[in-house]
Amino acid sequence: MMENRRRHRLVISGVIVVLMFAGLLQAGLVRSTHFVWVSDPTAFTVDAHWHQYDTHADLKVGGFIAYFYRWCWNVLGQPQDCSHKADVYAIYYPIIQGMQCVWVQPDEYLYTIDGLAPTTTYEFRMFVFVAKFHQTSSCVPPTLDFPPDIRGGDSNLCVVQLNCRATTLAGDPGPPPRGGSPHVTLYGNAGSWIKETNVLPQSESYVGPNPPDWNDAMQFVGEPNGTGGYYRIEIHEFQSAHNMFDRIGLRVVDYPAGISVAVDPNGQVHSYSATSAPISATNSVGASILPRISAMDGDRYTAGAGDWITADFGPVTSLPGPKQKIVFGSMDNIPSACNCWKESVPVQVQMSNGTWTTAATLYPRLDNRVQVVDLTGQFLPGGNAIVRLLLGGHHQIDWLALDASSDAVLITSIVLPSQLNYSDGTPSAISLIQNDDGAYLTLDPGAFIFLGFPVPAQMAAQRALFLDVNGYYHVP
Repeated sequence: MMENRRRHRLVISGVIVVLMFAGLLQAGLVRSTHFVWVSDPTAFTVDAHWHQYDTHADLKVGGFIAYFYRWCWNVLGQPQDCSHKADVYAIYYPIIQGMQCVWVQPDEYLYTIDGLAPTTTYEFRMFVFVAKFHQTSSCVPPTLDFPPDIRGGDSNLCVVQLNCRATTLAGDPGPPPRGGSPHVTLYGNAGSWIKETNVLPQSESYVGPNPPDWNDAMQFVGEPNGTGGYYRIEIHEFQSAHNMFDRIGLRVVDYPAGISVAVDPNGQVHSYSATSAPISATNSVGASILPRISAMDGDRYTAGAGDWITADFGPVTSLPGPKQKIVFGSMDNIPSACNCWKESVPVQVQMSNGTWTTAATLYPRLDNRVQVVDLTGQFLPGGNAIVRLLLGGHHQIDWLALDASSDAVLITSIVLPSQLNYSDGTPSAISLIQNDDGAYLTLDPGAFIFLGFPVPAQMAAQRALFLDVNGYYHVP
């Protein structure tokens, strides 16, 4: 959640260091570059990032060279020690080559350090420990072997020390912002990880099902990398939520050229191809906002508390096709220091007596996404196609349109993961997330899971991916 809530995007400092492990390899030196920085301070947290390059995982020293990372921090000016620390393991994920699995590390890591004090300058250090990993067979995740003294503090195997400083923002020193909202990252075509957006936004609502499972379908916008016949994703918990996943699947939708697809609040995928802008659109005080929502151009209308949008698309009889699908591009706009719930957007149509009724409820995400609501047959016969969107104080609307075309033929495959690992590299039981059965996979604060999905053969000109998630999260 915090990745996209922040208004202050700031890289505090960065250092590029070349690590040279002399004498570790019979073949010579191993060189690895780490680029380390901290960013995005709030009153209580910072993000600790690092990139790594050229780790030479194919060079053996009784096992492979690997890394173990330790972040330590202290208030600037106080003694440097590791009384405050976070240990982060290297994660490995498989690239299938022929009949073998090659286990590699991502080139980017992120860890969110929380529990900090407002308006305080901290100094952060990352220690890089040499470790080894080994595996019993080619497609079993490797395990890490650490030196015996690695738990004792800054051992002599600390190869390099990198310094960063960050000053947290002003804020109420009470509890940190509510939320967590697990984020999804996609392994993309360029061979790097693409940050997508959050899942299960409904789960933060205080009104929900019992048991509290929600069904959510998140559309990917990045181009996936299917190297080795697998799509790879990671689900991260950057903040303080405890996540419970009952089922996780990948919906692969193939569809014809010349159209687009998006998901509705019930998880159904619809096509849209010939959208029409409203003939008028006003907010709750009657001001026209039509220029702000007529195109998907990033020029968003920011709602005020208790705001709404009323959009008129003209007479139903004049619409150019048999359907009345509302196409809605939006995002949540929750300030980083706000102790707020994520809020829904009820979509309403007008009844014959002039009152409004809710036809569907949308949950915007923390990044801009398009959703569809099929309102065919719900407008007044002989009247205009008019909708009202009830907005909270933390929504931004980028685009509002109507598509009158029939849904195209969509070829859908539901793919279950064949690979599941926690962030420390350990496998988890895939059976926990294969069925909606009340057996949960847990994801705790600061952790993430890696999933691999087999790539089905493409059956049409275009392809879209949707992550189907059933579960919930809760914040202590």
